[in-house]
Amino acid sequence: PVNFMLNNPSLATDLSLRPALAAWHERITGFGAGEVQAMTAAEALEIARAAEPATIVNDAGTSADFSLDDSVTIVADDYGQETTTGRVTHIGVNDITVVREDPGLGNIAVHYPRAGYRITRAA
Repeated sequence: PVNFMLNNPSLATDLSLRPALAAWHERITGFGAGEVQAMTAAEALEIARAAEPATIVNDAGTSADFSLDDSVTIVADDYGQETTTGRVTHIGVNDITVVREDPGLGNIAVHYPRAGYRITRAA
């Protein structure tokens, strides 16, 4: 949304009315794109296959509906009804991470925002 504002002449000057947002945008822009290295899909999959999900230090640890190490299913509550089933490895205030087993890649950590998704214990 900020880049949209900056690219719209009638909104661009409004960013100066929000100094905290302008400062945040400047910090984010300062990161740059990093070092991009082109690779094929096969190379990317090989990197995923060779990696193991990192352990995330957990602040929250529990929820009313599930806890660490529970098996859960996650599905978007408004679009794309693809379901992910996995073991909870991180529960944050605004996010959750589950590790699922992929036959071709092994353990894959999938990170979701808590908002916009239905998260239930797997049967």
